[in-house]
Amino acid sequence: MSGEVEYICDGAKRLALIIRDARTSNRVEFFSEQTDALQVGAFSMAQGQEIAPHVHQVYHRSLERTAEVLVMQAGRMRVDFYSGEKAYLQSREISAGDVIVLFDGGHGFTMLDDVRMLEIKQGPYGGEQDKVRFVRPADLSTPI
Repeated sequence: MSGEVEYICDGAKRLALIIRDARTSNRVEFFSEQTDALQVGAFSMAQGQEIAPHVHQVYHRSLERTAEVLVMQAGRMRVDFYSGEKAYLQSREISAGDVIVLFDGGHGFTMLDDVRMLEIKQGPYGGEQDKVRFVRPADLSTPI
């Protein structure tokens, strides 16, 4: 793997996974655990290698929260992490090439540069029933 992997936790609860410079020199490397609501991996394959054709079977899953993946394509942003009870925990800066997987808890974003990112999350979208917005603490107004 090219970059480092960091878990953001609230006690024993994993809130997020940050993959810095998300590339791999291995054929396939998964960064998430098999039990995570989203599976995130990187592939590095040589010309001519194949992944066998396959169909994913119907497999019933029970999901309680929306998990998200953000792929930073350009720029930098600060990610503020909160407990499920909306208490501020910590912040991290992520930049182009990084991937962040948000599993649980709360989060907010402040753009430190012009940002271009790709967001992937489970659907269908539940609209305003899907999230509760809250006010960021005033002392988080400056970058980390």
